[in-house]
Amino acid sequence: MVSMVALLVLYSLFIKQLCFATDTITKNTILRDGDTLVSDRGIFALGFFSPGNSKLRYVGIWYNKIPEQTVVWVANRNSPVYDSSSGVMKFNGRRNLAIFNGNAVDPVWSTNITIPIGGTSTVCKLLDSGNLVLLQQNKGGLLWQSFDHPTNTLLPGMKVGLSFKSGLNWSFTSWKSRDDPSIGDFVLSLQGTKSPEIFLKKWSTLIWRSGPWNGESWSGVPLIIHFEKSLVNDPDETSFSFSMLNTSILSRISMDDLGFIQRWTWIEATQRWSNDWSAPADLCDDYGKCGSFGSCKPNNALLCPCLPGFEPKYQVNWNFLDRTPTQGCVRKRELLCGKGDGFLKLEKIKLPDTSNARVDMSLGIKDCEIECRNNCSCTGYACPYVNRSGCLVWFGDLVDIREYTDGGQDFFVRVDAIELGLPRKERLRKQLPIFDLNSILVATENFSVANKLGAGGFGSVYKTWELWKEGRILELVDPAMSNSFPKEVVLRFIQVGILCVQEKAKDRPTMSDVIFMLRNETQIPPLKQPAFVLISNSNSANASAGPDPSLNEMTMTIVRGR
Repeated sequence: MVSMVALLVLYSLFIKQLCFATDTITKNTILRDGDTLVSDRGIFALGFFSPGNSKLRYVGIWYNKIPEQTVVWVANRNSPVYDSSSGVMKFNGRRNLAIFNGNAVDPVWSTNITIPIGGTSTVCKLLDSGNLVLLQQNKGGLLWQSFDHPTNTLLPGMKVGLSFKSGLNWSFTSWKSRDDPSIGDFVLSLQGTKSPEIFLKKWSTLIWRSGPWNGESWSGVPLIIHFEKSLVNDPDETSFSFSMLNTSILSRISMDDLGFIQRWTWIEATQRWSNDWSAPADLCDDYGKCGSFGSCKPNNALLCPCLPGFEPKYQVNWNFLDRTPTQGCVRKRELLCGKGDGFLKLEKIKLPDTSNARVDMSLGIKDCEIECRNNCSCTGYACPYVNRSGCLVWFGDLVDIREYTDGGQDFFVRVDAIELGLPRKERLRKQLPIFDLNSILVATENFSVANKLGAGGFGSVYKTWELWKEGRILELVDPAMSNSFPKEVVLRFIQVGILCVQEKAKDRPTMSDVIFMLRNETQIPPLKQPAFVLISNSNSANASAGPDPSLNEMTMTIVRGR
């Protein structure tokens, strides 16, 4: 009798293990907290877990063979189970998969789909792709899948985009924190149909943009050779997905609670995840960093130069090395459409936001230029695909442009005739003032040595130093611009300028020192008398007598051919 009881106990334990060594939940199966469902090849597992330091229980999917638990999907992310001993997952009376808190009648989460009365039984299966699917038991028809309800992770085969047929929005939302998988602040979604792009938002505020699709990848995302990327854009859906060329490699794209998108690949040798791409990655990845008609250059001393033919809307944002200008640029001159205007080619560019662009994939590069030239509202054009097919034309402001050292695409910006290509001599003749000899003689007092630039009382450094000593340094500022800049900022820039022309080289700052002093409110070293300033000589009657009193000398060597 005892042996019979023992046999029954062992049999029940065996049956329990058998149930959850499989990949399927049926109407007679109950998955309790502590049990796991494992996909056919053992790649993914499903069960109850507690994230981080939380004691709340959630049903999630994670990699089964990786020692570091990495959760890729959460069912009840906004409705946790509070008791680790009471959570169960099973089919409810409506044949939906559901999670219950103990013996509660109402579930905390369910697949919540309508299944016709009298139909076949439903089963739930965990696939090796990480997709949890609800199927009709006999017919095998798909009723519901977790891939249609993503959380914060994009797996190979998952989609980001829109289904116009089903109304599904395949968007990803961050966790609230590492301890809380409920919906956080950041959303990753695909927008647009004619020229779709992926956007990262913090609620309604744009944070990052992928750039338009270029036929191989996104304009603002580097090409990764291990990935097969796919964009579907038809009447049924607009979506992006990726797959692995080597399916044995585990890879995922996730979004953390701080809003960073990261691509991870599992390295067997180190038993760690390797991060091979992330966004936003630098200042220029921030959406619209340089405003309208500005181009962001992360490695440039000036972060946000304007596009050719444009100038800063508010000069202070650029002249004072403000690294976060927001007002953008405006045209230097009014564009006279059809009066010699044309296009300048910019290379290695992340194409502008296509929200105000029009696409025509039937046109090539030449026809695209004509399309833009014939419309005076067109501000630029490009071929969306790297094989130079298709046509994108922009109207209005050009926003969120950046330059790359490698990658990017060609973009053609509309400029006036002056920017385009008047001969250099003609441009200089138009822009530089011309002085006749008599004017120069009067201004220099017949080329008096006392008025030599950089010596005597005629040099700009001398004038600046005299004004500084007399406490009248702000007289250097053009009166018409006196209210355009904060006084303390002007003083700091003048001080740094004087430091750069100190007499001794050891007193002069390096370029990194200059940038640091201009960008921070650190104390500036005391100023000494700069170079190119006349030092009084009591033995000299006038500036023309004796040798040149400047402490600085310059020699010129002329190289002549033999």
